[in-house]
Amino acid sequence: MSRRSAKRGAFTLIELLVVMAIISTLIGLLLPAVQKVREAAYRVECSNNLHNIGLAFANYESNAGRLPHGGFPENLNSGLANQPKRLNKGGAPNETSNQPWGWAYQILPYMDQKNLYESLTDQEVQSAALKTYSCPSRRVPTRIPSGTYANGFVSDFAANAGTYTSTNMPGTANFGNKITIFDDVGSVPTGFIQNGALVLPRVRTTDLKNGSTLSVIIAEKYVPTNLADGTAAGDSNPTFSAPPQNSNAFPMPANWYMRAVAEDKSGPYQDRSTTVFPIPDDGWAFGSSHPVAMNIAFADGSVRRMTYGNTQVFSLACARNNAKSFTIDD
Repeated sequence: MSRRSAKRGAFTLIELLVVMAIISTLIGLLLPAVQKVREAAYRVECSNNLHNIGLAFANYESNAGRLPHGGFPENLNSGLANQPKRLNKGGAPNETSNQPWGWAYQILPYMDQKNLYESLTDQEVQSAALKTYSCPSRRVPTRIPSGTYANGFVSDFAANAGTYTSTNMPGTANFGNKITIFDDVGSVPTGFIQNGALVLPRVRTTDLKNGSTLSVIIAEKYVPTNLADGTAAGDSNPTFSAPPQNSNAFPMPANWYMRAVAEDKSGPYQDRSTTVFPIPDDGWAFGSSHPVAMNIAFADGSVRRMTYGNTQVFSLACARNNAKSFTIDD
């Protein structure tokens, strides 16, 4: 009895093309799901970072009796003889209203970074790229690539310095970070100089007319997608030290405030390229790289999301002296 040998030949070209088409379709279906899961994880990490910073603000206030401030502009130091440096003559950091470096530096002891806070080398502090001050959706912890502040770390978060004064805004806020006002107007407001020294106002959470649950304390900041390497306007100064008061009046990343409404633009913003989405003073706005909404830390320690373009509610939540009622939908 003879047996017929059954041999399978090679794939035909049509069969191979069908298999490739199926694989391509599966990849096309799977990739968005993978990206969605990854973004969800990044958003949670970003929210946790903001939560930790918010807790550090609360602990700082509990010990200092005030919220941390935004720091002193560098050029004011030359005109005010009594302005201190980061370290006093004994080699210890100056504290509270006498510390010229900004809030990101001031809260380091409450971020498990006491050794960095007490470092004797300014450059070591400037270049410390902390993941807690970064949003993984946008970039890895980034340092300024070149220029005067080369190797200085840039944060992805900005403290609320208050809404911009304008007829279509709910008023001036500026709790804890009044120094941003100096950067905007180019001079020191009357009454902030005492005995030749700059004295920043003492602001507490009890001063927030909205209440702690409706007052923005810190949020993500807008950075153009094509300038996320530390070269964007307002993103090119180190996070920890005081900002230079330059001709463009850009405050350092830690001290941004919501100006966009005064320019009749909708914000907060989702990161986009300056070539397709130029906004006035594009270094001064809040925003993020997350889809749909950005993360915000409130004075009560909670972190919630706010959709892009929700201008009116966001500006009210940034105003310390706001008298209008509003709600925030998570």
